[in-house]
Amino acid sequence: MSGRLGLALSGLCALLAGCETPAAEPGRFLLDRGHESLEAGDPERALFYTESALQQDPFEPAPEEIALHTDVLRRLSRRDEADAFAEFAARYAAGEATDTADTVPSRNDCKKIARKRAKSTRLVREYGDLPVRHQFEIGVLAASYEIDADGRPIHLRVIRARHPASAWLIIASIAELEVWKSRLATASEPFPIPHCAYWDEAIPKKIFIPPRMMR
Repeated sequence: MSGRLGLALSGLCALLAGCETPAAEPGRFLLDRGHESLEAGDPERALFYTESALQQDPFEPAPEEIALHTDVLRRLSRRDEADAFAEFAARYAAGEATDTADTVPSRNDCKKIARKRAKSTRLVREYGDLPVRHQFEIGVLAASYEIDADGRPIHLRVIRARHPASAWLIIASIAELEVWKSRLATASEPFPIPHCAYWDEAIPKKIFIPPRMMR
């Protein structure tokens, strides 16, 4: 009797295991919430979820994560940022070595540009915050860009980042930079004015999550 009961229980366990619901893919919940927020007309909230999804498994971003993040940026009319992110993500997906010191412009070139700005007109007052949603490996960040006559950063290109999640951090930060408005009119160089950011330490002091995203 006990033997038959054991066999019956074993068969039941096997049956239950076979009907077990597959585990959700990492980041699937975040992607679903991103899609839902976008469809509900809330692209700002969708952006929070796509940032979170990218940072959850940064070295192996799913194509859907890249596509949704880019789509969200375009819905927000942040086309320059969308183009810069998509361009970097394509290079990363193609296997390009994106985290290398051999960049164009180089670290020394960026230093020369910074010295030139200091001697002429230093326009950048401060960069925007890094939208970090999880603890993850950020690494060195570098990007080239230009500032136009209205003080807007344009022609942004990430020249060094460990993965798309890191690349997005410097894109977002530069896009939100503030300039000295009083210095635009007295700039000694023709617009747009070349700039370069090369950050060896880009880890923020804390993770910032907007209160409305906690709901």
